[in-house]
Amino acid sequence: MAYYDLKHELRDGRILIYTQKNAKSGVWQMRLNVRGYKGYVTKSTKTKNIAEAIRTAEDEYDRLQTNIREGADVKEWTFEDHWKDWYDRNIKAGAWKLERQKWHKSYFNRYFSEYFKGKRLNEINAEFADRYWEWRVAYWQTGTGAEIREKEAQRRNSKLIPAAKTLKMEQSALRQILHDAHNLRRMRYLPDIKAKVGRVTSKRASFDEHEYRLLARKLSHYAKGWAEWQDDDIHSRHRIQRQMLRVYVLFIANTGLRTGEANVLRGLFALTLQVRDFSISVAH
Repeated sequence: MAYYDLKHELRDGRILIYTQKNAKSGVWQMRLNVRGYKGYVTKSTKTKNIAEAIRTAEDEYDRLQTNIREGADVKEWTFEDHWKDWYDRNIKAGAWKLERQKWHKSYFNRYFSEYFKGKRLNEINAEFADRYWEWRVAYWQTGTGAEIREKEAQRRNSKLIPAAKTLKMEQSALRQILHDAHNLRRMRYLPDIKAKVGRVTSKRASFDEHEYRLLARKLSHYAKGWAEWQDDDIHSRHRIQRQMLRVYVLFIANTGLRTGEANVLRGLFALTLQVRDFSISVAH
C-alpha cells in the first residue's frame, strides 16, 4: 500500500506498526484491531526503534484488551480532556451557580492545567497526586506565580502561601474530578487526595516594637487632626469616629482579642466617650 513505507504485523495482523511514506520523522505508528472494539485504534509509538515500537504496540494492545474485558473506557483520557468533559456536564446540568462556575474554571486555568498538563488519568498515582500540594504551596514563591508577580504589579501584594481553607477547596474539587473519572471507568486507580494543610501557615508576622509605636503615634495624630491630617476639614462627628477607631485598634492590640471577639463586647464603643482618659505607654 502506498500509504506505508515500512510495516510489520503482529498478533495475527491485529497489531500493525508502520512508518508513513514521505514522513521525515521516521517514527513508527501503530494501528490496533482490538477484539470487542469496533474500528481501529491508531497512535504513535513515539520511537524510531523497531524493537521499542513493537513492545509499545503490544503493551497498548494488552491494555486496551484489559479495558474492554473490565468494561473500562478504551480511550486513554488525559486529566485535561476529562476535566473539560466533567465541567461541561456540570454546566449543562445546572449543578453550580455562576460564582462556582467561575471558581472551577479559574483554578483549572491557573493551577490544575499546569500541574496535570499532558498527564493521562491512569498515570496519576498516589505519589504524583501527593506532590501537587508541595508544588501548589510553592507556586507564588518559586513557581510560575513568582514570574507572574514580577510582571504584574497588581499581584505583588497577593498572598505567597495559600490559606488552609483554599487548599481544602482545591482538595474537594480534585476529589470530585477524579471520582467522576473513576466512576466512568476512565481511571483504574483512584488515589487519595488529601491537602497537606499541616505544612502550610497563612499566619502573618506581628508588628515589631518600632512598627507598633509608629502605628499608635499615627493613630493619635489622625484622631486629633495633627501632622499630615492638620488641614483635614472635619466636624465633631468625624473626630469622634477617629477617636473610636484609635481606641478600637489599641484596645485589640493590648488585649490580644480577635476582631470578632471584640465586636461582640457590649460597651466597647462606650469607652470612646472616655477617650481622653485612655492612656497607653507609647510614644506620641
